[in-house]
Amino acid sequence: MRASHPVPPGTSLRADQIIRLNGTDAPERWMGDLRRVTLYDADNSRRLIFWSNLWSAPVAVVAEAYHQRWQIELFFRWLKHGLRIQTFYGTSDNAVLLQLWVSICVYIAMAGVPLGFGEAEIAGQVALIKLAGGAGVDSEHRGEAGEIACSLGGRVRHIGV
Repeated sequence: MRASHPVPPGTSLRADQIIRLNGTDAPERWMGDLRRVTLYDADNSRRLIFWSNLWSAPVAVVAEAYHQRWQIELFFRWLKHGLRIQTFYGTSDNAVLLQLWVSICVYIAMAGVPLGFGEAEIAGQVALIKLAGGAGVDSEHRGEAGEIACSLGGRVRHIGV
């Protein structure tokens, strides 16, 4: 540790330090100083340490930036595991939106099956999603979104709901 800065009392922040990596391959990895921000997560009873090169931002902003980044990571984990999206089949914004909407439709429909939802309830869910789905798709491709959502309704009936 090269230097330490004071942190506001009464917060979850524990330290704001300037460090330099040391080791045989440290110069190859990072040449300069790093900022190490330490905070205590009382909800999970754990200490979190973030390394950053954000020098001008206040320590609380650095901690919040990493917290928000972690929320994004959790969202993508849910996309990958919850919706079972391993890869996006298209590269345009519209293709990604269509794939997300279809995956969310299937997820909601399948979540209703163990709850004992009948065909009418699941079809109602799909219809609501179909109506909302057009809001995120440009006008050129709204018909495709509707067709995909309609085919989803047929798939729900096909699995014996």
